[in-house]
Amino acid sequence: FPVTIGGAGFIGSNLISELLKLNKFHILSIDNYSSGSVKNHIKNKRVKYLRGSTKILEILLKNYVDKIHSIFHFGEFARIYQSFKKINECFSSNIEGSSNVFNFALKDKIKLVYSATSASLVIS
Repeated sequence: FPVTIGGAGFIGSNLISELLKLNKFHILSIDNYSSGSVKNHIKNKRVKYLRGSTKILEILLKNYVDKIHSIFHFGEFARIYQSFKKINECFSSNIEGSSNVFNFALKDKIKLVYSATSASLVIS
């Protein structure tokens, strides 16, 4: 399984659409819907959408860990101006949530592609 975090957002939903064209994998999408939307869902039986936070990633993915080969991390709090207005939400999401994703990928030796408004990183 590839996993997309932020799969109900613009970038995540377009990635899911492309992944469906490129291979026969089933895809898991995790989104907290703070900026993503159900209207961005790709209607395909190979895509499963999970609602939740990256802070509980292990709980959300507990039944899939052995099947996950990659994580595309596009979730978390974006938009610099709003991050100053909602500093606690930004910290919780970007520091705690992303750290949880990175540790999950490292622990289980899962390839990770991370991209955000102001940074991008590929770990394999």
